[in-house]
Amino acid sequence: EMCSMIEGFVMMVAFQLQHENHQQYTHTMTMKGQVPHGAALTDGFSDDKTLVVDSNEPRLLHDLDDDTLALILEYADLSSVLAFTSGLSRSYTKRCQTLLTDTQLASRIFARHGFSPLHGHSRENDKMKECLHRHKLARAFCPSNKSKYSVQNSFQLPDRCFEFSPVLPEEWETISEDPPPVSFDCDSFWLTSSGTSGEMLFLNPFSTRLAVWDDVLNHTTTAKPSNGGEENSYWSSPEPKQILFDTNDYFDIDLRHYFPRHQSNGLGLEDDDEQEYEVSYLGVEAKPVLSRSGENGDVQVKGTMAAVGRILTREVDEFGMGQHGEGWDSVTELVSWFRQGDDDQDYTNQHFCRFRGGFHNMDVCSNNKLVFVNPWTSDEGWVLDGDLRQPRSGNEEILVYPMMKNQKHTDDGCGAEYFPEAIAKLAIRESVTALQVSALGDILMVSTIRGKIQFWSMENPKRPRRMDSLSCYQGAKAAYERIGKNFGENAVHPSAVEDIFVSRHLPIQQAGFVTLQHGTDHGTSVLLWKLNDECGKWQAHAQIDLPLSASRLPQIHFDGRKIVVLGQDHIGLLVLIYHVCYSNEDLGNFEHLENEPGVQTSGGVVNFGPPCVRFSQRVRHAALGGLETYESVHMTANERFIVLATKTGHLAGGSPQFLEDENETMICSYSEGLLVIDLDKKQ
Repeated sequence: EMCSMIEGFVMMVAFQLQHENHQQYTHTMTMKGQVPHGAALTDGFSDDKTLVVDSNEPRLLHDLDDDTLALILEYADLSSVLAFTSGLSRSYTKRCQTLLTDTQLASRIFARHGFSPLHGHSRENDKMKECLHRHKLARAFCPSNKSKYSVQNSFQLPDRCFEFSPVLPEEWETISEDPPPVSFDCDSFWLTSSGTSGEMLFLNPFSTRLAVWDDVLNHTTTAKPSNGGEENSYWSSPEPKQILFDTNDYFDIDLRHYFPRHQSNGLGLEDDDEQEYEVSYLGVEAKPVLSRSGENGDVQVKGTMAAVGRILTREVDEFGMGQHGEGWDSVTELVSWFRQGDDDQDYTNQHFCRFRGGFHNMDVCSNNKLVFVNPWTSDEGWVLDGDLRQPRSGNEEILVYPMMKNQKHTDDGCGAEYFPEAIAKLAIRESVTALQVSALGDILMVSTIRGKIQFWSMENPKRPRRMDSLSCYQGAKAAYERIGKNFGENAVHPSAVEDIFVSRHLPIQQAGFVTLQHGTDHGTSVLLWKLNDECGKWQAHAQIDLPLSASRLPQIHFDGRKIVVLGQDHIGLLVLIYHVCYSNEDLGNFEHLENEPGVQTSGGVVNFGPPCVRFSQRVRHAALGGLETYESVHMTANERFIVLATKTGHLAGGSPQFLEDENETMICSYSEGLLVIDLDKKQ
């Protein structure tokens, strides 16, 4: 009877965890304490429906069949799984360890935590070991509220977590001059993995060479110098793993590939080879190529996409007229490379997408090889609504372009097929402020200047279908009404959505998404949206009024489990980390929070119901700084690293010295480049 009761209870937990929102589900199953030898499950439950471990029934656990035991292991917290696999009798421990060798069970346990799927160097039979490692990193990002590290302490990360990577021109070995200043005009560095890999795309701001670093830690000053490791010597970055764009590619551009010759308009045009042109880079980005597999539709990583965007602008004489007499003089180009399988392989399978003119907003779908563009309506570019103090917005349509596979050409008309026709056009009917495609490429989210977000189904890219629409103002108002709080005029940020952030590896139906609203008068506000499975509507679950200066637009990283914010307050640059409740593994860090719904708590967090977001920690360091107010901040992150641009990196320690000659030593520390925060070194 006892076994039947436990089996029925576990089946009930499994059913509800699979079919209900975990934040609305209050019945949790945890194993408290270290389980001694001969422990057993009693028939007593505590007031919060917690399954308690006791040692009065030594035979009960042994009587459980494998299916019931597998369910317990699947939905128990990791500390309890460790107790089952090490703290019981030998025979029982061996049973648990044997069950965990089942790759399907280990995959379900791993997927339940929302970690980035394993691929490349990680093997399938290491999933439990990798799960424990990811859990350790997650606790480093978001310490427990019972941890000795208080959120009031800005220096809880030890100094060994901070590394500095100088950014220099290629083959910089001059010892008589200080290194030149570094200016990142766009997102020039991007971690290719959403997991724990240190591989990174890097666009050198001096030479515009796009390279793939095998590990960002190998390019820090604490790594062995490439000139032999002598103590007082110049430091030089190691050779990259792969070069996607070389410096010479800039000078080898053939304008005929981008500006095909026009028909004579009676006035004549100079030869394209004699015209001057300028290349402006828009930034780099990397996304995993995902797919669903198995009966449960688990998300798998098939490969990785690396992409770079740039605009080519040519000088047109005053009598020059463009195609059809419209006069265009700029082309936007997106170049992407794809890699399948292990991280050790190179990026190949090059694709292009080009379109005339510029854009207001753009995003790339790595799964379907599509480019979503909100184009210019004219060369004047952005539109600003001064009366409403809204952010600059684009026009009212979005074009969907396919990426074209690389082909070699020999004739003068080459490159024409890299200007593909749009396969679809989305009529938004309001000026667009931001757009974002989901990790699986099935949903496109578009925000408008009137504060609305539209959801478009992209299951058939040639026939997009508008699914739903929500208003940020009405959504926040409904959230306050759900908890019985008065909705004040200043409760919600009045500006339109500036940007939308999604997880790179989780479906938005599971992880939700984050919206950013920013204005010089009202500061910066972030809203976390989750899908209500009962009604099928998106609801605001938490609001974060960031305690930052309104003069600088912050950078945000969201992966479903945490929100990382890089911004500036009255002291200087800092990193704010917020913990997002994703699975029942996180409930222990939220159940003891003294949080009244609708009331702002530490870090500017307002939860609309049971706590789902908490302020975890702030990170300050002397090596994070030096940026002027007119300079943009740049950041990339994954489950292990946070990489930021800095101008005071020498304060992280380990900055090398120059040796001028045998008699005179000149100390000249590098200071500008990348600050790398490695959370794996916290323990």
